[in-house]
Amino acid sequence: MALGKCLTKYASACIDVSDGLLGDVGKLAHASGCGVELSYKEIPLSEELVEAVGEERARELALTGGDDYELCFTVSPEHVEKLCKELPPGRWGYSPIGTVRAAPGAVVANGGTLMEFSHSGYDHFGK
Repeated sequence: MALGKCLTKYASACIDVSDGLLGDVGKLAHASGCGVELSYKEIPLSEELVEAVGEERARELALTGGDDYELCFTVSPEHVEKLCKELPPGRWGYSPIGTVRAAPGAVVANGGTLMEFSHSGYDHFGK
């Protein structure tokens, strides 16, 4: 909650991740009229999850699972340095995981390859 309040000076968009990172980032991008490219290798993982299921499955679950209850936010490039100075990532526990792009939708890139997933998170209105 404290980070969310502090982000009002810097974030251009923000969403809580509760239905899966990929799906929720897609909702954020759609509402903003843009797209998002997530970096597969930058997706945060808990050590416990990696130990339980391995790194590859842990990344898939981090992208498509739910109940994370974390914030995902965007900051324009000209505000990043000020954000990091006032709200140091090490103290607040956030990290850059992607970039905004013009093309619509949310994609995951691993190196130069776009990855596909069978689903992007929980859909409240799905069948």
